[in-house]
Amino acid sequence: MGNMIEEDAFQIRDIIQRALQAKPLSNDNVPKRLQVQLQPQINYIHSLRSFNEVDRNSALAIHFEVGRFRHEQVATLDLFSHICYTSCYSQLRTKEQLGYIVFSTSTSQNGVMSFRIIVQSDTKDPAFLDSRVEAWLESFKEELDKLNDEEFMHYRTSLVAKILEKDKSLKEEYNRWYTEIQYPRFYIFDRAQRAAAEVGKVEKIDIINFFEHFISLKGKERRKLSVLVYSKDHTMPETLSNDHTIYITNPEEFKKKQSSFYGIFNDILDQQNNAKI
Repeated sequence: MGNMIEEDAFQIRDIIQRALQAKPLSNDNVPKRLQVQLQPQINYIHSLRSFNEVDRNSALAIHFEVGRFRHEQVATLDLFSHICYTSCYSQLRTKEQLGYIVFSTSTSQNGVMSFRIIVQSDTKDPAFLDSRVEAWLESFKEELDKLNDEEFMHYRTSLVAKILEKDKSLKEEYNRWYTEIQYPRFYIFDRAQRAAAEVGKVEKIDIINFFEHFISLKGKERRKLSVLVYSKDHTMPETLSNDHTIYITNPEEFKKKQSSFYGIFNDILDQQNNAKI
């Protein structure tokens, strides 16, 4: 990208296709990249020892699974993440000083959206970090309730401006295009414009409902996965699964035993290609 004109790109494509004699795969031969669909109101926990035996840092990564890609759902998730970013850092990093690295963000993997929180600490073990994240999340509901209309509009306007920022480098532009053409091939080349338009429609009540539905301890669609990485200075506790908590000791074996998956996302592609925003 960036060092040839359009005609040159087509010429190189034709040369490669003739050399490889490649043909499109049938749907039956397309590799199926399955992703486990977590069950609601269950905490999934995977604990492991740090691969670096001398590293004193433990870490926690939490994923709140939201579901399959939909523009309106992404807009609400992104705005929620944008609103709570400063609160997360201020409480867990500045006030509680749990660790040097603290951040929250929205994320997507294989077309499945999540809200993610990461904390790294050389003083506290991952289980303690998890408990403090839960305490902050419950207190954040009060912050949402106190958020006035002017503050909410500021958050929304600033996120729209951020989404519509022009690429600062050729690498950023490349990554944006490549995201669309790699598997599962969304081909949403006007993603920023669509996302900005949807964010502009989100209201404060949508954010509150999102929190109560997907993030709150009482949320009916709360699907939480915690990955706990223990350093040499922190002891891994013995754990037993129960009705509300499942401890994943072997991720590969865990996936084999699951019955709910998000599939290969062909329906997502159809939905996005035909979407009218």
